[in-house]
Amino acid sequence: AALAYGYQEGLLDAGGRLAARRTARPGVLTVIVYDLGGGTFDVTAMQIRDGQFKTLVTEGDVRLGGRDWDRRIVDHAATRHLAEHPGDDSRLDAESLQALYQAAETAKRTLSERTKTRIISSHRGMRISVDLTRPDYEELTADLLDRTRATTQLVLEQAGLEWGEVDRLILSGGSTRMPQVSRMLTELSGLQPDRSLSPDEAVAHGAALYHGILLAEVDAAGSPAKPVTDVINVNAHSLGVVARHAATSRLYNSILIPRNTALPHSGDQGYKTVTDGQKRVVIRVLEGEAIDPEDCMPLGVFVIEPLPPGLPKGSPIRVYYSYDRSGRIKVEAVLDVPLARAQVQISRRDSTVNREFEDWVVNLLNQDDDREPVS
Repeated sequence: AALAYGYQEGLLDAGGRLAARRTARPGVLTVIVYDLGGGTFDVTAMQIRDGQFKTLVTEGDVRLGGRDWDRRIVDHAATRHLAEHPGDDSRLDAESLQALYQAAETAKRTLSERTKTRIISSHRGMRISVDLTRPDYEELTADLLDRTRATTQLVLEQAGLEWGEVDRLILSGGSTRMPQVSRMLTELSGLQPDRSLSPDEAVAHGAALYHGILLAEVDAAGSPAKPVTDVINVNAHSLGVVARHAATSRLYNSILIPRNTALPHSGDQGYKTVTDGQKRVVIRVLEGEAIDPEDCMPLGVFVIEPLPPGLPKGSPIRVYYSYDRSGRIKVEAVLDVPLARAQVQISRRDSTVNREFEDWVVNLLNQDDDREPVS
């Protein structure tokens, strides 16, 4: 999105370098990208110098998006329906609920252009109409907007920036069309949010531009040429593995790569087996900042087995990890004596964890107590 806006506004030339324009810091363009889509929310602080796009901090909420605004309208209309028809909740019927969500999304879009709309709720042959004004809608969803405001301010603080140092506040994602979003951001930052490109298309435009930059870095013979533009990204969430605390025996998220670490990144960390005669080492890879593994997102599981009989407690294990620019994660565990190893590769292009994988993890972790990997 930052690439797309930069080119659109003439802030960047064809090589991705800053054009001759005055910015808050000479030679540096500082942007905040506020991305509120249908299902997720992210804020990114980025600095653009000649030939370099550097992500400073990124933060977000994978459980917050335009769908939550829709849900508030659904609940509002369903509550009104219940008031007129006690005991008849339209949300309990799949067909009625789907129709109500469609009506809610239409109402949300209408309220972005007008100050009042009407929602029709039909359920079991009964139909009611619910009037909804923009002020009432904004009151219904004020806490959701406050969550995005807090995240935006947090990103600014983590990046070590003041609003006076920010040149552009870029909007991405269709839900940023809601007037309450622009108004809140203007009050927070003192800046007029930039909507010179369609929020729905900004990311796609930027991806196409970046592809063109990559092509330009290959010479006529197909060999890599001197890079024109360098894009430096960071990981939005910490990467860790499940470990058992030596003193308390509690399981915890042992963080390997803290969030907002510049990518690519690699390293290693030492652990130990937790019991005498341990039969296997199970490595559970996590994404998230919480200490409790159950509050993190599981990314993958892999096992070293069978371990040799009679292996003493405290046998060393080395976990090697890498996170590349494309979002691909590789984690490998090595037991030195005797040599045994296992590894997993995870692509972050699709962060959805499917049901079959989750069930397999649960079954694996419900086995005997020697299941946990390291201490």
